[in-house]
Amino acid sequence: MTELHYSVLLSIAAFLMLFTALIIEWLAERYGEGKKNHGKSAFVRVCWAFLSSIASVMLRIWSGEIKPNATWLQAGLVYASTIFMALSIHFLVFDYLIAATLKRNNVINPQSNWFNYLGKSSWIDTRKWWIACGPWVRFGIRLAVFAIALLIYF
Repeated sequence: MTELHYSVLLSIAAFLMLFTALIIEWLAERYGEGKKNHGKSAFVRVCWAFLSSIASVMLRIWSGEIKPNATWLQAGLVYASTIFMALSIHFLVFDYLIAATLKRNNVINPQSNWFNYLGKSSWIDTRKWWIACGPWVRFGIRLAVFAIALLIYF
């Protein structure tokens, strides 16, 4: 394998590492979550996003995508953009993934529409303005946040 292949594989692994928080929370909540566990769940999610971002940045340094001699400000911006990317992946995908899973596991009404689903305990899902937006506007907002994160990350 050439150095270019190695570099590309490390960059891909670095990006895939950012899905860790999403996967771990999905596994933890695939049969539902009580309201009292939400604060702990959010803390764990942010911790996983932070840890996976550190691992991701290390892989990006090893791949040569990021130069190891960056200033503190440059390094801080790289870490911040990586954490933002991990959280934006979660923001875009999690509610749809968990709604489809909960529907399949008969935790929520099997006749319900997974695209319209709102969680009962998350801060954003209980805001009146968020509920009033409707499913397509919420999806557009999620997609816009993800697009901004992609632009900053790459």
